Amino acid sequence: MPTDLYDRARARLWRDHATAGIIPAMHRFLQFQPMSDKEGLARVRQEFLDQIATWAKGMDPEVYKEYADNAAQVEKAKALKALISVP
Repeated sequence: MPTDLYDRARARLWRDHATAGIIPAMHRFLQFQPMSDKEGLARVRQEFLDQIATWAKGMDPEVYKEYADNAAQVEKAKALKALISVP
């Protein structure tokens, strides 16, 4: 933990965001079973990606820019796109 009180509070807030937002969204995405609900899979996938984007943006603007650049590159990659796309 940081020694500065402000940095320590920010670390605690983002730790809480990870445990209350990112991890539950990741579990919903991983456990979703799209028997006939293809839109539901897209919804939980986007919810998970939005939680990560919120975290990256709040941690550091430079980290968010790097995340956004990497996310755009991943979306463009054909092999990865096939793995993460909604059928």
